Amino acid sequence: VISASPNSILYISLDYNIVEKTESNPLEDIDVPFYNSEKSIGLNDILARIKSAKSDDNIKGIYLNTSTVGLGYASLEAIRTALLDFKATKKFIVAYSDVYSQKAYYLASVADKIYLNPEGSLDFKGISSSVVFMKEALDKLGIEMQVIKVGTYKSAVEPFILNEMSPANREQVNSYINSIYTTFLADISVDRKMTVDATRSLADNCLLSTADDAFKYKFSDGTL
Repeated sequence: VISASPNSILYISLDYNIVEKTESNPLEDIDVPFYNSEKSIGLNDILARIKSAKSDDNIKGIYLNTSTVGLGYASLEAIRTALLDFKATKKFIVAYSDVYSQKAYYLASVADKIYLNPEGSLDFKGISSSVVFMKEALDKLGIEMQVIKVGTYKSAVEPFILNEMSPANREQVNSYINSIYTTFLADISVDRKMTVDATRSLADNCLLSTADDAFKYKFSDGTL
C-alpha cells in the first residue's frame, strides 16, 4: 500500500492499454531488445484506485487528463460512475486536454471544471456503427460459405453471405446504438447543465470542433 502525501492530487490519464483485469507482466518495465512490452492496466485497478482516493483524506481531488480512451461504453460508464461517486465527498475533479475524443469527453464531463488547449479540438458528432461485407470478394475468389443459421437476429455470419445489412440486423444495431447514445447525451447534459435537445443539436449540426466552439457552447470552462 502506497500512502499519499498530504494535499495530493490523483492524476488519471488512461493512456495505457486498458484490459478487463490487470495481469502481472514481469517484463513490463524492462527494456528487452526486439521485444515491445506494452503497459496495460485493468479496469478493476482503475476503479479500485478511484475508490481508494475517495476515502483518502490526503487526496484532495482528481486531475483528469484524457484525450482518447480505448474502452467500450459499458466500461467507460463504470469509470464515470466511480468518478461521480468520488465527487460525492465534495472533493474536486478538474479535466484538461489538448484534444477530446467523444469517449474522453464523456469522462471529462463529470469534472467541476473542463479546460482545453487554445489550439485544441473536440470531436462530438454522435455514435455510429459499420459492417464490412465480403460476399462479393468471396464470390470472385470462388469461395462458397456454407452457413447454418437459426434465428432472425443472428447476424454474425451476414458479412459472408450478404452485401448489406439485413432489416433485422439494422433494427437491432439501431436499437442498441440509440440506447447508448441516449444515455451518453443525458449524462453529459446533466453535468453541463444543458437540455438533452440542445446537446443533441450540437452533435447533429457538427457545431463542436475547436476549443473556442467548446467554450462558446458551454462544453468547456475555458482555454488554458
